[in-house]
Amino acid sequence: MKPVTVFTATGSVGCHVVSGLSEAEVPVRAVTRDVSRARTLFDSENLAIDGVEFLQLDLTDRTAVASAVEGSGQVYLASNDSPEQVETEVTIAEASLEAGATHIVKLSSCDAAPDALFSWARHHAAIEQRIAALTTDFSFLRPHYFMQNLFSFADEIESTGAISLPAGDGRIAMIDACDIAAVAVALLVPGTPIRRTAELTGPEPVSFATVAAAISAATGADANYRPCTEQEFLSNPYGEPSPEIARVYRDVADGVLDVRTDEVEAISGQRPRSVEQFAKDYADRFKAS
Repeated sequence: MKPVTVFTATGSVGCHVVSGLSEAEVPVRAVTRDVSRARTLFDSENLAIDGVEFLQLDLTDRTAVASAVEGSGQVYLASNDSPEQVETEVTIAEASLEAGATHIVKLSSCDAAPDALFSWARHHAAIEQRIAALTTDFSFLRPHYFMQNLFSFADEIESTGAISLPAGDGRIAMIDACDIAAVAVALLVPGTPIRRTAELTGPEPVSFATVAAAISAATGADANYRPCTEQEFLSNPYGEPSPEIARVYRDVADGVLDVRTDEVEAISGQRPRSVEQFAKDYADRFKAS
């Protein structure tokens, strides 16, 4: 099988895409801005890298991107949220297709829409639209809230014994990044595009009270959920609260994200990990830094 080119290899999903392809004995070209940092990450997470070639390049360099993709066939596409995200990812998609890419798997967002309130959601919608205009051989993955976001609560739990969020009693079907990667790998190994969007969720919607209980049970820490106002959230000294993030939790409180799909099972053949299992598997990550 031809190599798969992964942009960006050190992302919370991308690193598991690389590892999953490696375990499936598919050669990988893992693109990163810093090869040394990437190797350190894969080593620290004990992720498979057999058959992986790390490539260091500037994602805005069209010629370098085309060179990285040439002869590989398929591309996994993701980049950091930023004002330049649309230009960066469209450049990668165009250069990849010109270099012969036959399938683009793009990591998007569950709320992607041209008129979305959130900047990242508008960016993802614009990128999807541009890619769909370039090729029909695409798969757009739209995951919900990452379970890995829960790691940011470690300091607050350690200091106050609480997770304070303006999410009320709302529920959200958060998903482990590993399960998103499993879907990407399941599409990349056979090289079969779904030519549509796939909304990815965890096994069931959960409240943050359930999340706190799962963390408490897994770590032995005194972790409780404390609903708060948006203003209290924005003045919280823990984490990096912002008005956009506060709005996400308002959507949780309003039930906007209380949905579940079976796309993970249908595409990857495996049931996504529960928040209870996630907390057990990553108990050490909930310790204060």
